[in-house]
This record gives sequence, structure tokens and C-alpha cells, in this order.
Amino acid sequence: MLLRSAARSSAARALRQTLPLRAFSSQAAEPTTDKLWIFDTTLRDGEQSPGATLNIKEKVDIGHQLSRLGVDICEAGFPIASQGDFEAVREVAKTAGQVTEGRHGGTPMRIAGLSRANKKDIERCYDAVRHAQLSRIHTFLASSDIHLEHKLGISRAECIRISSEMVAFAKTMCDDIEFSPEDAGRSDPDFLAELCSAVIEAGATTINLPDTVGYTLPDEYASSTPRTADPHPHPHPHPHPHPHPRPHPHPGPGPGPGPDPGLGPDPDPDPDPDPDPDPDPDPDPDPDPDPTPTLTLTPTLTWTVFSYCIANTKEAHKAVWSTHCHNEP
Repeated sequence: MLLRSAARSSAARALRQTLPLRAFSSQAAEPTTDKLWIFDTTLRDGEQSPGATLNIKEKVDIGHQLSRLGVDICEAGFPIASQGDFEAVREVAKTAGQVTEGRHGGTPMRIAGLSRANKKDIERCYDAVRHAQLSRIHTFLASSDIHLEHKLGISRAECIRISSEMVAFAKTMCDDIEFSPEDAGRSDPDFLAELCSAVIEAGATTINLPDTVGYTLPDEYASSTPRTADPHPHPHPHPHPHPHPRPHPHPGPGPGPGPDPGLGPDPDPDPDPDPDPDPDPDPDPDPDPDPTPTLTLTPTLTWTVFSYCIANTKEAHKAVWSTHCHNEP
């Protein structure tokens, strides 16, 4: 069985070497001077692959190799999931989380653990990662309407409240807090920006936008399709980032739960209609076109999932922004 599996793996590798590399986006990468942080989740998300279960020693060994490779942050596991996973995260923190030799600037790899947005998970996570010289708590809560309604049974307002409270709670234990709005790819963009604003205010230092169910196409993360935006771009979010209604890339698979009773009006009303409408609608047969304003990020890129959310998130510059990608060519 193992020999057959190894033979299939060798054949697959040989086939990949003969094929051209796939382009996951039609857009060319742009040069940047910003720091690229490598967050490796092999020991947590990678272990969900069929047949990829790792024991504690294997996790520790892989942790050491990730440190040697120069990985910045290693997500070592989901401590609340089982006693074994808790112990594995703790051992990676005690071993790979201490290594400074060969590391840039002598800085050890930061060890992160995953937790749901509740106190029990967060405390368990911190108990595991606190043994590292540098640690992180990565907490998450679903943000798409379909998850909020059918999985969690909460409103958007409750999602913001719980997320903010749990980020603030995690911040009392650890300075480095990552927050992920689960199923961000199917979330309403305006609500996503509002949620990210709230958790950054509560103390989140990294925002991860995962396409949890594989809903978003690559070109929707880096799209050449213009979307409505503030015609006056700012290096940081506009004080009033929603001056006019905007179309959403995806309306979602179904209606959301709506505003929560007793929690006030919908969080993003449009109370400020154009105060100076044109008093003379001249029926010019060939009027000068007024194109939809767009914020061009590069010569070829305009609004993307990331640019839209970042540009509409208050204090977005206070957080590092990330997403998951896979290293399969």
C-alpha cells in the first residue's frame, strides 16, 4: 500500500515537472517594497489533508525545518481540538519557537494557534503558544450571511460584537492577535469592512481574508473589472467611506438575517443624498459622459476583494493583511 502510494506520488511529481506552471491569476505581480510575511499553516490547515495526520514528533521536526526556511509565523495547530493537538502546539512553541540560530536578525519564528471566537478556545490557545518567545492567537468567526444565519444563528450586529469582544479578550493575554472573518469570499463587502474596522479597533494586528469554501475566483482577488469607489483615493481609509451606494461583487446565496431588533438601524444607511442636484437637466443629445469613479491601484488593477476591504476599513494601516494560498504548482 505504501509502495503503491509512493509510486503514484512519484508519477504525479514527474507529470507536474513536464507541465507548464499554472497562472492562478491573469494579472502580473507588481513589485513591492513592503515586507512579505510568510505565515505557514502546514501543521494546522495542512494536516486536514487526507492521510496527512502528524504526531507530536513529526510536528516538532517540521517546525524546526520551517524555522530553518525562514518562515515568519508558524500556525502550529488548533489547541482546543484535542489534547494531542494542544500538546503538539505547546512542544513546537518550546522547541522551534526558541530557535534564533540562522534566523534573520536573530528573531525566532512566531508560533500561532487557532481558536474560535470564545473565551475557552482563546485561553486554551494561549496556554499552548505562550511558551514561544514570540506568540500569536489567531481567532475567527464567520462573516457571510449564509454562515451567520444557518450555522451560527446570529445577526451581523452580534457577529461584530462577539468578534470585537473576543479580540479584546485575547489582547489581554497576547500582543499579537490575528482575526479571520470565515467565509470572507461570500461576505458582503461593506459588512466585511465594518467587521474588520471593529476588530482592529479592539486590538487585532493581522486581518486574514480567507476564501473558506473556494467561492471566489482568482481574478476576483485581482480583478480588472472596475467597481464603484471614492473618486478621491486616500492613503488610508476615508473618514466617510460610504458616500454612495455601491454594487456588491456577489449578493450572496440568500437573504441575510437583517438588522437585529433593538440594535438600531442598519449599520450602513445612506443618510446623505446629493445635496446639490442639477437644477437644469439639459436634454443634450450627446452629453459628456460621467464615468463611474474608480480607484486605480496599479495600471492594470482596480477594485479587488482586498483593495475594497482595505480602502473601506477604518485604521486599516494598523493591521497586516493576509490570505491563504497553496504551494501546489
